[in-house]
Amino acid sequence: MRWPSVTAPLETVLRGRENFLNDHHIYFIFYSHLKTCMDQFNASSDKLVEQLKKKADGKTEVTMLEQLNRVAMDIIGKVGKLVARI
Repeated sequence: MRWPSVTAPLETVLRGRENFLNDHHIYFIFYSHLKTCMDQFNASSDKLVEQLKKKADGKTEVTMLEQLNRVAMDIIGKVGKLVARI
């Protein structure tokens, strides 16, 4: 078994400025994508809350698993369309 080099962390730090910029570019793309996903998540969550408010009379039973599955599929569908555009 070969152990990792002790200088590996130092080599990682000294990779060069171009790799540093590439890493930040990837971070920016990820952050932008994550922000878009959160916007879609919030929109779908707000829609769920509105639907649940309509049923909140104290007598109507709601299967939360079914409701959460619908929201999850809604989010996956919306985000999937956005990812396909990238």
